[in-house]
Amino acid sequence: MTLGHWHGYLWTGSSKDLKDVSLRRPGVPGTPATQEFLRSSLPPMRLGHYLLRRNAVSADLTWTDVDDAIDWMAATYKSHPPMEGDVGFPAVNGARPPLAGDVGLDARRATSRDGLLNGVDAYWQYYTNPNGGVIAYAAICCPHTHLPDIPCPLPPRP
Repeated sequence: MTLGHWHGYLWTGSSKDLKDVSLRRPGVPGTPATQEFLRSSLPPMRLGHYLLRRNAVSADLTWTDVDDAIDWMAATYKSHPPMEGDVGFPAVNGARPPLAGDVGLDARRATSRDGLLNGVDAYWQYYTNPNGGVIAYAAICCPHTHLPDIPCPLPPRP
């Protein structure tokens, strides 16, 4: 059994792309649907399914130290900050829907660190521009708490 560690995954794209759930769920093993899922870079509906995407894993984004995983997430947040203002939805009766305030980096770091240490994946997703640009990134626990039968796609370096 591989010791506990984390794998990082990153996706940027359009909020419209996220609606294609067929590429976000694995199908029956060996079917064309599963092959499409494995090739897709879209975030999966169940975070543990990231571990099925062996071609998406990187040694540079595999950590045995939780603080390294959190530092990567914080650096990604800083280089791709959440959008300020409205989210580009059309006005309804002249009023735009309010954008929920971002909880901020410190809260994200603390909550995610605690979660990772307790077997809970860290997943951050938000709008980056008013045209529907989205970033999603995750540190996924391996072995996975809820999907323990999925093997590690890339054991950490010794």
